[in-house]
Amino acid sequence: SQGVHLFWWTPHASEHSTAKGAGKFALTEEALGFAPEAVLLDNMLDELRHAVAMVAGRAITEASGPITLDMAAQIAATGVDLISIGWLTHSAPILDIALDYRDS
Repeated sequence: SQGVHLFWWTPHASEHSTAKGAGKFALTEEALGFAPEAVLLDNMLDELRHAVAMVAGRAITEASGPITLDMAAQIAATGVDLISIGWLTHSAPILDIALDYRDS
C-alpha cells in the first residue's frame, strides 16, 4: 500500500478538531497513525517543542512559517530536523520581467 509522505500541520488545520473538543494536537496524532515520512510544522512557533516531542522521531520534522535567520538557532533548539527560512522569499525584491514575442 502507498504510504503518506508528508503531513502538514498548521494551527488553522486543527481549529476544526479543537471545536469538536478533540484537542489541539489530535490531528497530528491521527496523522502519525499513517506513518508519514515527514511532518511540516507550519506557523506554530510557540508549539514547536511540544509537536516535536509528540512526533518523537517517528517522522522528519520541518519548521516553517515566518522564520528569519536570527531565529534559526532558537528554532533548532526545539529539536526539529529541518528549518525553512520563509523570510528569504518574503523579503526578496520584486522583479517584473516580460517575455514578449513579436512575429515579424
